[in-house]
Amino acid sequence: MKYAAAIALCAAFAFYAQASFLRQPIYEGKVESDQNFATSAQSTKPARAPGYRNAWDDCGGIGASATERMRSIASKIKGWAKPLPFVRHAAQDCGNLDPAGTQPGPGSQVNYPGPEIPAAARAGLAKAAKTLEKYPAVVKQKAKDVSYRIALLNQPLYEGKVESDQNFATSAQSTKPARAPGYRNAWDDCGGIGASATERMRSIASKIKGWAKPLPFVRHAAQDCGNLDPAGTQPGPGSQVNYPGPEIPAAARAGLAKAAKTLEKYPAVVKEKAKDVSYRIALVSQPLYEGKVESDQNFATSAQSTKPARAPGYRNAWDDCGGIGASATERMRSIASKIKGWAKPLPFVRHAAQDCGSLDPSGTQPGPGSQVNYPGPEIPAAARAGLAKAAKTLEKYPAVVKEKAKDVSYRLA
Repeated sequence: MKYAAAIALCAAFAFYAQASFLRQPIYEGKVESDQNFATSAQSTKPARAPGYRNAWDDCGGIGASATERMRSIASKIKGWAKPLPFVRHAAQDCGNLDPAGTQPGPGSQVNYPGPEIPAAARAGLAKAAKTLEKYPAVVKQKAKDVSYRIALLNQPLYEGKVESDQNFATSAQSTKPARAPGYRNAWDDCGGIGASATERMRSIASKIKGWAKPLPFVRHAAQDCGNLDPAGTQPGPGSQVNYPGPEIPAAARAGLAKAAKTLEKYPAVVKEKAKDVSYRIALVSQPLYEGKVESDQNFATSAQSTKPARAPGYRNAWDDCGGIGASATERMRSIASKIKGWAKPLPFVRHAAQDCGSLDPSGTQPGPGSQVNYPGPEIPAAARAGLAKAAKTLEKYPAVVKEKAKDVSYRLA
């Protein structure tokens, strides 16, 4: 029982303490908070009436009823414009205050601009960004700098006169008349030192007047021909004409370009490189030789040849260099043999048959006894031809191969 009484006493004290927190002090005054709120300038709904208080507004306007959240709930219920934190703006005073300026503002509780304006601007910019991303705008080239024209317009006054005719000429190929020396148009400015002295302005004047196109003057000896004193004491130039005119190099370039295109379309036939015959110069320029060299011992005839052999020591009229040049070669000796009807010359090959019946039987005389090759090349050639013929015949008509005889050696046993 004692414990139960103690627990009940503690609970009573706790309830009393909680009740003291829930019991706020009574407030009998009134606080207005309308000046802290405003409506949007873009809102079409009516604003909350000044000093209006709902039945649920508590504490005379200093509790939750003075917050933006509670005022927003009330505006939704009543159909009023959404309340916004008030932001001062000069437009709030326009047409609402005394023009004398002695009356303090604000003249209205309206925010300028309303939040709808920045929101619409952000939405528009976002839409534009997406559109440009999908359909990129064409980027124009940067405009040419023409600031120098301002400097031209502010040129100082000039009362003198400057001639620039000597800086210009016409083409030697031009058929139009040149601009008269010292000529000045009505639009030529600054006594000839401004734009009127430039090639561009003189070109414009030439087009209008029908003159030859002006060109920057380039000195050339042809300008003095027939125009100056032959004594050579008079300085040039004798005429303001460019030699050659720009038409000549242009025509040359056009011709070369046309030729290049034509050759590309119809290539020229490329001949084979000529055979190198420089070695002939060396043959023609051989040193003089006054001696004589015999080469008969290096050649022979075939033992099977029926034609006579070249006579020993024979020399043709065309044999050169005493037998050491081309006349000592097998080729030249073969040509001479064909012309003369002799047996074909062959490189000499030593053979015992060359001594038979031609030398002293005592054996003291050196050979060879004759310049004849044994056998001649006809013999091996005939042998090769016969073997080839036999091979073809056997290939065409194979020999009959008899079967191997039966082994009867066992009978002996």
